[in-house]
Amino acid sequence: MRTRWNVIGSEGFDAIAFLGPLSGRDIYRAHYAAHADAFAPKLPADVRADIPRLADESDKSSFGLLWPVLANILSGAGITSLDSVIAALSDLDGRVRPAFQRNAHKEESDWRWLTSNAPRLIKIFAAMRDSDFATFRRDRLGAGFDARIAEVSRALSRYDVVRWQEKLTGRTFDPTINVVLLAFSKPHGAKMQDQTFLQAADYDTATTVRIAAHEMLHPPMPMKGPTARAAIAVLERDPLIMRIVR
Repeated sequence: MRTRWNVIGSEGFDAIAFLGPLSGRDIYRAHYAAHADAFAPKLPADVRADIPRLADESDKSSFGLLWPVLANILSGAGITSLDSVIAALSDLDGRVRPAFQRNAHKEESDWRWLTSNAPRLIKIFAAMRDSDFATFRRDRLGAGFDARIAEVSRALSRYDVVRWQEKLTGRTFDPTINVVLLAFSKPHGAKMQDQTFLQAADYDTATTVRIAAHEMLHPPMPMKGPTARAAIAVLERDPLIMRIVR
């Protein structure tokens, strides 16, 4: 067995993910409408109103989906608690920028968007902290969350995803895959920096294995070599493919 599974939870990532339900988007309310409706009234009215605006602005910019991209950029800063999210946003150059610079998929436009909107995000997360999001999340996960982490760890121990990926790609991967179980991440299975993935705590084992196998292949091979560039050039000549990409 080459793969080492590390299954954990994270209050910080759950706080970021909860921006989805609080934004009012149907894709998130389909899973968490009752939770958003229960927690939103605890927030100041101006903060409540700003979350959907921020999500709209994010969508219309190159930043894209607000919470998955934000979680990815902050993931190199040791996001564990809600306080750690606020600390990272309060010191982007010191806590976030070093890992962002090492990310092969970084986009400077994402960094510019984040730095310009960090004060708004800090205000939102501070309001969530002051409204006791930590207790709200613990109640949602329930007393059996630690047992669930152990259960997922046992179930994954039979699946050697890293060995599969190395065989299929000819690449070498770090043997550790970090799986972060969350209360509010549906419908996404989101890749963070390094080999870390966020997913809902109640996903079954097959879904978890598929997420890990899929997300590690972003991309399946280095994309700056001559073979990859030649393949991309072929796709760029196809008007259907380019219309889909746009």
